Amino acid sequence: MAILMGAIVLVIVVMCVVFLRDEGFWGAAIVWVNTFFSALLAINFFEPLAKALETQTGGFVASFTYFLDFLSLWIVFLASYWILRTVTGFLSRVRVRFRLPVEAAGKYLISALVGWEIACFAMMTLHTAPLPRNFLKGAFQPEQRMAFGQAPDRKWLGFMQKLSLGPLSRSTGEGGSVEPFDPDGEFLMKYAARREALEEESSFRVKSSD
Repeated sequence: MAILMGAIVLVIVVMCVVFLRDEGFWGAAIVWVNTFFSALLAINFFEPLAKALETQTGGFVASFTYFLDFLSLWIVFLASYWILRTVTGFLSRVRVRFRLPVEAAGKYLISALVGWEIACFAMMTLHTAPLPRNFLKGAFQPEQRMAFGQAPDRKWLGFMQKLSLGPLSRSTGEGGSVEPFDPDGEFLMKYAARREALEEESSFRVKSSD
């Protein structure tokens, strides 16, 4: 089962190539940019949204709070992508033409990059999902470099942390210091512990009902 995550990532990349090849080099490049910024916005704003949703629900279902981070990530991502896609579609009504060799190679290369980008983001969001600590029959294990050792989730988290320390840093307002994303590199283990707690809570409820 260890190859399962790698197979899922590969399927995502192949599907993106199949669906985006008709967009051409220019269209695929716009999708790539929109996807990148949508994922970036999701990372930056999912926690405030999750906290707001938790406040609004008032914790009426305790286990629902385990779902909010995952839900918030995808709400921000999809909403951002829809807005960016609408704006770029309005601004770029004419497709830029390239020479045939560039067009042929470019559309497949960019489509594959879109697939890799989505796979990185999607795999990272799985850590926040309300699932067992090690799910998919043990194929998903936060301690391991999954997907044939490529670790798209770790690569995405590291890239986001790097950006938060550089061009996309957020000031804390205290002496010009910045607030980096996941400064201690504890994202994976924090959510692993959270999923484990949910798993134990669910097991306890099942035993209690019996």
